[in-house]
Amino acid sequence: MIENPTNEDVKVTKQQFIFTNDYLEITPDDIVIKAHESREFNINFRPLIISETSTDVVLKNPILGEFKYNLALKGVAPTTQRSLAFKCSLGQD
Repeated sequence: MIENPTNEDVKVTKQQFIFTNDYLEITPDDIVIKAHESREFNINFRPLIISETSTDVVLKNPILGEFKYNLALKGVAPTTQRSLAFKCSLGQD
């Protein structure tokens, strides 16, 4: 969760996050945080093997400043449960 305590809207992009772990994925690519509100980014850890590690993630925004987070990451084995997929048409007939 990222808070905007200023009186102006602030755009935060994925490129403003600095990290060295190749298996991190940050979404969405960019968001606009309205004045005095907060929004969230999702950070996914998708390693190729089961592992545990830690890494620093730094957000550097020219308006909000610099925020440093230390993440404890754990890659677990995939479950045997199948995922569900739906296909449907949208709109009117």
